[in-house]
Amino acid sequence: FLRRISTLFVRRTDVRGGIEDTRNVLEASLSGERIVSFPEGTLTRMPGLIGFYLGSFLVAVEAGIPVVPIVISGTRSAFRGGQWFPRPSQISVHIGKAVRADGSDFSAAVRLRDAVRARMLVFCGEPDLALEKVPR
Repeated sequence: FLRRISTLFVRRTDVRGGIEDTRNVLEASLSGERIVSFPEGTLTRMPGLIGFYLGSFLVAVEAGIPVVPIVISGTRSAFRGGQWFPRPSQISVHIGKAVRADGSDFSAAVRLRDAVRARMLVFCGEPDLALEKVPR
């Protein structure tokens, strides 16, 4: 399904492949494609916002595009591990204000990531797990 809707996948366990995939996302961004990214890079049953991968924010800085933080809550109840079909559950979506990078270098991408993540933490209602070791 995801391939049929032109999903761009990024290999997170293969550094060289991940860099190539991130370049593909950058090219898509520069050509006008709208990118939806899940910077946690995984789904987990443990409540909390885990650390973000930096790739999406590097793309935003290099392409000069803003990041719109979106928090989707309630999916842990709807999509439980080992199940193929969702359970009835209330899911909510909060769309925040766009955040622009304050520079064009690597440090600007780190600051952008941290600013977006801080905004998302406010709305997700879950603990900050950035420093926790969570299996990905």
